[in-house]
Amino acid sequence: GGIVAADVNAVMVAATKIVGIVNVVIRTTAVAK
Repeated sequence: GGIVAADVNAVMVAATKIVGIVNVVIRTTAVAK
């Protein structure tokens, strides 16, 4: 099975969400300090 464009798109969407969550956590931690 090869990599389908839809799979790549789904991975990028998931990665974007993860990055967003990480950014929120970092900001929250920075404010808490």
